[in-house]
Parts: sequence; C-alpha cells; structure tokens
Amino acid sequence: MTEKQLSKAGDADAEGVTPREQAALRFGKRLCYGWPDLNQSDYEDLLRVFTEQEMIEVVTLCAWQFGGPNMLTSWGAEGYKRDGKVVLEALPVRLAYADAAKSEASPPSIPHPPMLSISDLINRAMQRRSPPAEWLKFLSPHPFLPSTWGALYEAVVEGGIVENRIKQLQRVLLAEYVQCSAWAPEASASLTAAGIGSRERTALRAQDLTVFSRREQAALRYTEGLVGTGQVSDAAFGDLKAEFTESEIVELGYAVSVQNGASRVFRSLLGTKWVEPG
Repeated sequence: MTEKQLSKAGDADAEGVTPREQAALRFGKRLCYGWPDLNQSDYEDLLRVFTEQEMIEVVTLCAWQFGGPNMLTSWGAEGYKRDGKVVLEALPVRLAYADAAKSEASPPSIPHPPMLSISDLINRAMQRRSPPAEWLKFLSPHPFLPSTWGALYEAVVEGGIVENRIKQLQRVLLAEYVQCSAWAPEASASLTAAGIGSRERTALRAQDLTVFSRREQAALRYTEGLVGTGQVSDAAFGDLKAEFTESEIVELGYAVSVQNGASRVFRSLLGTKWVEPG
C-alpha cells in the first residue's frame, strides 16, 4: 500500500483498498487514536466482512501492534538503523540473532507456538484472576490465538526471571491508566501473592512512586512511558539498565506489550455481547 492509501485507511473514499482491508485498517486506527471510544459497533463492523475467527485475529494483531513497536523503539532500535536496517550488534538490548549475524552460523530457529489447553488456560486465569478469563473466552473461537497469547502472558507476566511483584505492579499501573479495574482486580490472587494491596494501588493511581524500591521505580517509569506516550526517555531507560539485565529488560517490555493493547480492547468489550460488565 502507498503512503497515501494508508493515510486514508478506513475512509469511505479510500481508493485501491478492499472492503476487508478498509474494515481492518479502520479498526486499527480506532484503537490507535480513539481507543476510549471503541464499542460493540466497531466489532460488528468487522463482522460484516470477516468471520468470527478472522475478526478475533484482526483484533488481536491490532492489540499487539499497539504495544509491540513501542517496546522495540524503547530499546533504541530506530536510532540504530543503517540504510534502513537495524544494526543488531549496536542495539542496547541484544537479540539472539545478533550473535548469529556476526558469524556464519544459521540464525536461531523460530519455534512453533505452544498449543496449550484452552480450558486449562481459562481455569488458571479464573483462579488467579489474571488475565481476565473473559478475555481468553473472547479469543477462544480462534484455533490457536488463546493458546499463543495465553502462553506468552503466563511466561512473561505470571512467570519469567524478573520478580513477580514487579510484573504485577506493571499490570496494576496499566489497568489504572486505561481505567479498566477488571484487568487487575483487587481480589486477584496474583496481586495478593505479590503483596500488592490498596497502598500500592493508591500510590500508582496518584503517580507517586516514592513508596516503591529503586528497582521497582525504574520498571514502573519504563512502564509509564510505554503505556502513556509510547516514548521512553533516555533517562528512564538509563535507570532501567542500571537495575536490570538485558534479558530482564526484554521480559519487562514483553510483559507490558502483551497487555497494552489487549487491556484496551478488553475494556471496550465490557458490557457487550462478548463480555459481561464488571
């Protein structure tokens, strides 16, 4: 697509764009520029030209694209391009492919996505109240998205190498920002296990990070950048690198990105025919 076509994506008079492309791009623009106003009609618009499974795939891709590029930008990827390509070995956060690129070794293979039991994922989500089980149920008509999205969430939010309390604080901060308490409810077993209660939630709501450790503050300022403006300052990223290893920074970025767009989509689904309110 040309830049002109993309700029008019979703418009009724867009030229050279199929109805399916128009609908998908229209939803993407709504999520990027007007996510607080997303509602059931936006999903019904997609269903006019897509099957239910296709609609879920479009929505989930848009949700990931909402947060994923911000994560890459925060690592300084845009500042390390040469002739339009990122210089992998110059990135402040190294990728597994960088070492292979410097040698004649084959690049690491991309593993097949895990196929977990949807019912098991939903049961665990219900026990933890993390993520909202209704979100996984929304994804469930798709043959593999509940498994791949759920596996990534469990790996980087509920599991991983960074202490769980920090990832749960990220989750609460994000829920407060998008004004979706159902994404991180107070009764969540994951929050309770991480020692996060009204004190922490009140501090995050007031944007007062002084009650947290230096390591927690660094992670939360990074999260604020990704969730708010989509930009992470050099100072905030410097503080992050002083407290976390590169692997931990990658995990923190993914922990935000897997939720950033998804939580906004989930907020818009509350009270629709897909998700009951509350």
